[in-house]
Amino acid sequence: ADVPDLITLVKVEFQVGQYGDIKSQVTMATTSITTGTWTVLSALVSILALIHAVASVIVLKKEKAYLIMVVDLWCSSAILIHVIWLVIAEYSPPYIMPDLLQAFKTNRQDAYFQTFTSIMEYTVVLGRISTLGFIVVAVQFIRFISHLAVHPRLGVLPMAIWECLGVLGRIST
Repeated sequence: ADVPDLITLVKVEFQVGQYGDIKSQVTMATTSITTGTWTVLSALVSILALIHAVASVIVLKKEKAYLIMVVDLWCSSAILIHVIWLVIAEYSPPYIMPDLLQAFKTNRQDAYFQTFTSIMEYTVVLGRISTLGFIVVAVQFIRFISHLAVHPRLGVLPMAIWECLGVLGRIST
């Protein structure tokens, strides 16, 4: 499928042996080009995370539910850190398309490898950001399940999870 916002780089290394045998190693990396609506959405998510943090402090401080307040503040902080890290990674070097165009203009092997190296490093940073994003989503999902306990019928799911965790705790001891 043709996906215009993805750029895939392929690096092939060839090694010619003493007897003429040729071995190759392929390395692939894919990165994406973000659109303008992404910036608006990241600002909106940041504002919502700040509102959630302030609201949880106001409401949960009155109820003296300090543990839940700390978890909510951690979730909001993790969301903010994730979004800010994404914005910094997006608007800081390397600038993939201009770097690739410059490397093609100079048409020198060292320029190609320097550009590909910076792109590979950028891909590693994006991998770390996506790992943090997965952790944030997982914690938010657990928090969502704990909110289901408020409703009598939907509260069956959190109660079943807590029962299973209790059984697992007894099995492991």
